[in-house]
Amino acid sequence: MNAPEHGALSGSHGETDARAYTYALFLETSDTEVWLRCLERARSRVAGLPDGDELSEALAEALCIAVYTRWLGRVSGDLPAEETADRRYDELRDTLARCSRSGPSPALRTCWGLVLGASGYPRSAARLLDQDGHTRPEHLLLVLREGDVAALTALRPLFTPPARCRFLPVVHTYGSELVKAGAVGEAQDLIAQGLGDRSDPLLLDLLGSAAERLGQWTSAYEAYRRSPWPTHRHRAAMTGAISDAMRGGTAEQRAELVLDEPTRRLMNQPGAELDQSEIPMCVAFLNACRMRPVDNWVVERELGELSFRRRLYAEADLHFRRALRSAPDEARFAVASLRFTNLTWLTDSGIPGATSMVPEAYSAGREALDLNPETSETAAIRTWIAQETGNHALIQEALDTWDPYWRAEAHDVTGHRGPAVDGWLESLGAEYNHRSVGRLVEYVSRAGFTRTALHFAELVLDESGADFFALWETARTLQDMAPERPEIGAGQALDDLQDSYRQRLGELSRFEFKNTIRLYKLIARTGRHHAQAEELLLQAARQAEGVSELLSVAILRRNAKTPQSREEGLRCLERALGEARDRLEWLEVARELFEHGRIRSARAVLAIERVLLPTTVLTPVEVIVTLQCGSWLTAAECEELALRGAGFLNLDHRSGRLSEFGGVFGERLIATIELFDRSLAQRVTRVLDPPLRAPAVYADLGYSPDSAQGYTTDWPTDYVRSAFTPDSFGGRLDVCATLWRWLHEELEDAHSVMPSLGEEQTPLSRVDERGDSPRTIELCDLWRARLTASDDEFAQASAGLEAFFDRERTLMEWWESARRRKSEPPLRRALRCAEELRRCLGDLLGPEETHHAHPVLRTFFGHIALEAGELRDEVAERTRRIEGELVGAHGDV
Repeated sequence: MNAPEHGALSGSHGETDARAYTYALFLETSDTEVWLRCLERARSRVAGLPDGDELSEALAEALCIAVYTRWLGRVSGDLPAEETADRRYDELRDTLARCSRSGPSPALRTCWGLVLGASGYPRSAARLLDQDGHTRPEHLLLVLREGDVAALTALRPLFTPPARCRFLPVVHTYGSELVKAGAVGEAQDLIAQGLGDRSDPLLLDLLGSAAERLGQWTSAYEAYRRSPWPTHRHRAAMTGAISDAMRGGTAEQRAELVLDEPTRRLMNQPGAELDQSEIPMCVAFLNACRMRPVDNWVVERELGELSFRRRLYAEADLHFRRALRSAPDEARFAVASLRFTNLTWLTDSGIPGATSMVPEAYSAGREALDLNPETSETAAIRTWIAQETGNHALIQEALDTWDPYWRAEAHDVTGHRGPAVDGWLESLGAEYNHRSVGRLVEYVSRAGFTRTALHFAELVLDESGADFFALWETARTLQDMAPERPEIGAGQALDDLQDSYRQRLGELSRFEFKNTIRLYKLIARTGRHHAQAEELLLQAARQAEGVSELLSVAILRRNAKTPQSREEGLRCLERALGEARDRLEWLEVARELFEHGRIRSARAVLAIERVLLPTTVLTPVEVIVTLQCGSWLTAAECEELALRGAGFLNLDHRSGRLSEFGGVFGERLIATIELFDRSLAQRVTRVLDPPLRAPAVYADLGYSPDSAQGYTTDWPTDYVRSAFTPDSFGGRLDVCATLWRWLHEELEDAHSVMPSLGEEQTPLSRVDERGDSPRTIELCDLWRARLTASDDEFAQASAGLEAFFDRERTLMEWWESARRRKSEPPLRRALRCAEELRRCLGDLLGPEETHHAHPVLRTFFGHIALEAGELRDEVAERTRRIEGELVGAHGDV
C-alpha cells in the first residue's frame, strides 16, 4: 500500500516526496524508533505551517502517527517511546483545539475523528472519518470494535486481490479476528503472504495466538519467546509452563517471567469481559490446564483473570489465592490487586441470600496497599475502601497524579461534588468511560438538566455497542433516575430510553449466563415485566455452568417461591453437588439444600467436609456459610461452631491478619448468629476481642454545603458568593443543583406546614385523629338526628347540622390564614433561592464551555445551554407563583 493512497499530499514536488517517504515508513513497519522519527518529522511540519487547510491536513497525518506510536510504545513496553509520543500527542491536540476555534473544515473533521477513535468513541469517530463511504485503513482500526464480526467484514476487502494492505497493525487485527472466528488456517496463510517481517512482534503475536487456539503449546511458546514485548514474555512464560507439563515435566527456567516495570504494569490490569469470539481460545487453555495441572503462579494468575473476565468470582478468588502463595515479590501486588477487584464483585451480588465477602475484600485491599504504597497505582483500591468504610484518610493525599476518573471518584467520596464533575468531564475528554457518563447522568439530572442526562445515556447506548456490562450499569443508573421536571415530558422519554436499553440487553444476554442474571436482576428491581423475568430465569438455568452459576440460579429460584421454581432450583443443586471441588463450594451447596428441604443430603455434605468437628480449622467465610445452616443444626452444634468461629477470629486478629477491619469480620459473625439465636449472639459477642465487636469509626473528613436549615440572614447569597467559582464548571453546576434542591425543599415545607392550633380551633377536616374526638362524635350525632328525624323535627335537625358546618367554614378560614402566615418564612427562603438560581443559571457556562473544541463535550455543553435557558424561564414562573402566594399570606412581597 503506497503512501499517496493514504495522505492528501500537496505542496512542491520535493515536499510531497518527503511527506510520502515519511508516511510510507510509518505504514510499512511497526518499529518504535522508525515511528518516533516519523512522528518528529510530521510534528516539525505542523509547527512550520500557518493556519489553514494545509496545516489541518498535516495535523491529521501527525495525529495519526502519534496515536499509533503511543499505542506501540505501550504494548511494546518501550516506556520512553510511550512518554515521548504522549507529549507529542498532547501538543498536537492543543494545536487542534486552537485551529478548531477558527471554524470547521474537512481536515479538522478528520483530526477530531482520529482523536475520538483513539479515545474510545468508535461510533462518533466513524461518522467523522467517513469520506464518501470510504475510511482509510489506518483510520479504520480506530473505529472497529474488537471481537465484532463486522470487523472481519470491514477488513476483508483490504486483503482481497488486488488489494494487499501492508500496514502491520491492520494485518495483525485482521489475522486476530480470523483466529477468534476459528479461521486459523486463513490467518496462517495471511502471514505466509509475506506482508511483513515474520520476526515482527505483531506477526509473532498472530503465530502464537493461532497456535494457542489449536492447543499447540510448544509452537505458541516458540513464537512468543522471540518477541521482547512484555505481553509476549508473559504468554511465553505461561505457554512454556503448559508445554512442559504436557510433556510430563515441570516448568523449566526458560518459562519464568522477567518482571520488569512494563510487565508489572501489564499484569496489574484486568482484562475486559470475555466476548463470544474469545471463548474458544479460553476453552483450549482451560482444557490444557485440566488435562495436566500446572503448578505455576503465572498460570494460576491467568486462570484467575480468566474466571474474573467470565464473572466467575468464587473460582477466580481460588486461583488468585493460589497465585499469591507462590508469586515472587515483584508480582505480588499485581495479583493482590486483581484479587481485591474480584472480591469487590462478591460484596454485593444483588442475589438475596448470597454470602457477603465484604470483610475479605477489605483485607485483600489492605494487603494490596501494604505491597504498594504508590497512591496513583492504588487509586481504585483507596477510593473503594474509603467509600465503603468512611476512612477518607486513604484519599487525603495529593490527587494530581491520579487518573481523572479516580480523582473524580475520590472527590465525590469526600463530598466535593464540583471537582468531581470536572474530573468526570476531564476523563471523558481523554477517553470514553461509561462510568464517567453514568456519574454525570446522576449529577446533571439532580440539577434539573433531565434532557442533558438522557442525551448522555444515549451516548452510552451508541458508543458501547455490544458491551453488555457498560449498558447494564448505565441502565441501572437510569432506573434510579427520577425526572426532576416531569412537566417537560421527560418521564416518557426516560421510559422510552429504558425500553431501548432493555431490548438491547435482552439481545446480548442470549448466550451468556452472567448477562442473563444481570438482566434478570435489573428487571426484578422494577417489579414489572414478570413474564420476561421468568423467561430469563429459565434461560439462566439452561446456560449455567459451574458451581457458582448453578448456586445463583438455585438461590433466585428459592426466592421466587413457586413450585416450578423449587423443582428447577433442586435440579441446579444436584448438578452443583456433582461439580463442587472446593470446601466453600460444598458448604454453599449444603446451605441451599437445607433451604430447599433436603435436610439429609445437606447434613451428609457437612459430615463429609467435617466442618462440625471441633478440631476442623475453618476460614471466616466458611464459618459464616456453615452458620447460615444454623436453623437446621442442633443447639449444641451451633454453639460449638459459633464459639469456634469467634476463636478463629480472635487468633487472626491477634496475628494481624485482619488488619484494621477486624470489626467488620466480627459484625458479620454476630449478624449471622442473630438470624437464628439472639442469646447465642450475645454470648459470642462477649467472647470476641473488643476490637472485633464493632467496625472502626473514622472521622468524617468530607464536605457538604450548608443545609437549607440553619441559614444566615443573607442566606443563600452568602453560599453562592463563596461557592460559585468562575474557574470550575463542576463547582457552578453544584451550586445550581444545591439551589434547585433547596428551592424544592422550601416549597415542600411551605406547602406542608400545619398551624399549631388547639383542637377546638382546627377544622375537623384537618384533624389527624381516629374518629373519637368530641367534635367528631358531635357531627355523627347531628347526622344521626337529621337522618332519623320526623317531619316535625327535620327542620331543627337540619339547622343544627348547618350551624356546625358554618362553624367549620369559619374555622377553615382561620386555619388557612394561620397556615399562610406560617408558610411565609419558607416561601421567602424559596424566593431567595429562586432568584439566586436564576442568576447562577445565566452564568453557568463560561467561554471555555461555550467554545469547547472536543465534539462530545461541545455537544454536552450545548445541551446544558439549551436547558439552562429553559430552567431560567421555569424558575421565573415559579418566582411569580411564590410572589403570588406571599401576597396572599402577608399582603405584600
